[in-house]
Parts: sequence; C-alpha cells; structure tokens
Amino acid sequence: MLFDLGEDELETLLEMFKYLLLGINVLLFLTAALELKACATYIGLSTDHVKVLEDPKLQDGMKNQWDAAHIAAIVTEYIEKNQIDAVFTFDDYGVSGHANHIATHYGVKKAIREQQEKCSASTDSKETKIVRGWALESTNILRKYVGLVDTALSFWLSRRKDEEKQFVFVFRPRWNYNAMALHQSQFVWYRRLFVAFSRYTFINTFRPILSVGSADLPAEQKKLQ
Repeated sequence: MLFDLGEDELETLLEMFKYLLLGINVLLFLTAALELKACATYIGLSTDHVKVLEDPKLQDGMKNQWDAAHIAAIVTEYIEKNQIDAVFTFDDYGVSGHANHIATHYGVKKAIREQQEKCSASTDSKETKIVRGWALESTNILRKYVGLVDTALSFWLSRRKDEEKQFVFVFRPRWNYNAMALHQSQFVWYRRLFVAFSRYTFINTFRPILSVGSADLPAEQKKLQ
C-alpha cells in the first residue's frame, strides 16, 4: 500500500510519476504536431510553412492566462522572418470564449499595432510594409449553429454595415470535415457535431483588427481600435 512506503520510496515514486506525466505531455504534443501537418498537407499547404510551438508560457487550458506581449513578440518575429503581409486570428471573443483564443487575439493585435507604428515612423517604404490583421467574427449561438443558412444572413448583415470585411467561403463541407478529422486525438464527438452543423463549415467572416494607418490616429482614438 502507498501508506507503507518509506519517505525515500515515496519520493522515488513521485519522481517516476512526474516523468510519466512529462512523457505523456510530450507524446500528446508530438501527436498534435503530426496531425496539424497532416491537415496542412490535405488542404494543399507545405509542411515547411507549419510552425508548431512548445512554449511553457503558452500551455493550453482555460485557467492558463497567456501574456499578450509574449504572443506579440512571437508573432512579430515570425512576420519579419517570413515577410508576411496578412495575419488571420480570432476576434476578442475567440468564437467559443476560450481564454487562450482571446489572448491570441490581443497578442496579434499588439503585434499589428507595433508593426504599423514602425511603418509610420519609417522613411524607407521598401524596408517596411503594412501588415494587415484579420479577426474571425464570433457570432451568437443561434447563428453559430444554423449552418448554411448563415451564409445568406451574413451577406444581408454586411450590406447594412459600413465596414470593411473579407469573406472566406468553404464550398465543400465534406472537405472541411475530412480536414478536421485528421486531428484524430482531438476530434471527439462534440467537435464532430460542431463541424457538421456550424456556420463556420460554410462561411467565415473576417473583420480588420486595425484599420490601415491607425498608428497615426490620436491616442484617444487608438484605444477604440
């Protein structure tokens, strides 16, 4: 029994348990990375363009608060290294309200703002270029689960609003489902239902995170961006 163990034996057992958990976490990480690359290949992307992070400061979990400045530093480095001119991420609700999704939004927003400020201060237009940030629109629960119906509704709503949007359509729902199914370790029953009935299988609407040149706005206005 556990209570019959001496102090040294108990310490050894706990140490073994710690390494067992570490091994499980590493295995889960490697599995998720392989699944992500398989999905990228399926949709036509080169795995050379897939970067998987294992960062102790960015661990998955609703209770894990991610630092926006840390995310911004990672995003900025990747933008500059790969000469990226557009970044797509979550909006400030993160589709499902997940804390990690929301933190990602604010981290990317910070990176985009800093990049725009850098461009505004630069006199060499060839050396710096504006990077656009796009946020995936979160909808209420009714719109989220009406599937294809929300395509028409999104068009109707966009005509009533004087704002810049970019629409990304998925015309082959089965193709989308197959791509998601490649994440085998995470494709549990409720995620299967989500992909089958969600409007995000048929249409994604993106709003600009910041308007181009917002770095030139007064501080009071920039807070509203």
